[in-house]
Amino acid sequence: MNSSGIRKQMKRIMSQCLHLMRLQSTKPLQRPRIDPYIKSGLFNEGGIILLTVPVAAFCLGVWQIQRRLEKLELIKSLEEKTGNNPVPLPSKLDDIYDLEYQCVKVRGVFDHSKSIELGPRTNIKDAMYSSGHGGSLLSSGRQTGFWLITPLKLSDRNATILVNRGWIPKNKDERKLYKRPETQPEGEVEIVGVVRTDEKKNSFTPKNNAAHNLWYYRDIEEIAKNLGTVPVYIDANLASTVRGGPIGGQTVVKLHNDHVSYIITWFSLCAITGFLWYRKFVRPAPSKLLHEIYRREKGL
Repeated sequence: MNSSGIRKQMKRIMSQCLHLMRLQSTKPLQRPRIDPYIKSGLFNEGGIILLTVPVAAFCLGVWQIQRRLEKLELIKSLEEKTGNNPVPLPSKLDDIYDLEYQCVKVRGVFDHSKSIELGPRTNIKDAMYSSGHGGSLLSSGRQTGFWLITPLKLSDRNATILVNRGWIPKNKDERKLYKRPETQPEGEVEIVGVVRTDEKKNSFTPKNNAAHNLWYYRDIEEIAKNLGTVPVYIDANLASTVRGGPIGGQTVVKLHNDHVSYIITWFSLCAITGFLWYRKFVRPAPSKLLHEIYRREKGL
């Protein structure tokens, strides 16, 4: 073998040795190659900004838990309030708006000639109450009808308030049975009921039409002005129901309590975004690690 062949052989051997050394050095170099990648992901601007998403979702989930506990306490308080022993109306009727859901007792005389119907409304009492207290087998629980609202001239002061005597059916023939003379108390009566305030009109509810005596939602000021009463409104309780007459006890404590769904939503978002952040910046998928190492080796 001449000198030229020997040099070529030596170059080939050296090249193979360098290649083997490069392969052997891959593992020791793996950590310093990955560490900058991890650190840059954890602490650079993008990593911190993206981390705020799962953190914020977690905080909102905790906040919704607190809101749910507060809402449950409020519902319990209102339910207890409606079941408390009745109290007289305040001497100053303007204070009535601070007593919503408070059970009160009043005495007075009904003016049945000015009764109005407000609805449609669903009978919240079941068929047992309808037949047992209303005295009519024609009605059935949860059917649609109206509330019969009648002015009550108070006995202890010169004022007339509005009393929701209860639910009556929508059918005209059935409605007549609930408005017979024997179902309309004459003289002084005692009514126990729950103080209510205005209800919000939703976008699907028509506007009240006082000129045609059509009432779709409880606007106490408007109804009181039309009937010549003070703007005080109470829902008569079930015990005040006259046999065969409107079915009392139509008060429902309505408070939206959708916090469970919000809790699930926020914590699910926290878990999903937290996992994605972890896989991207803390422990990327193997394919991403290899791709990053390849890019760094190639200087890309």
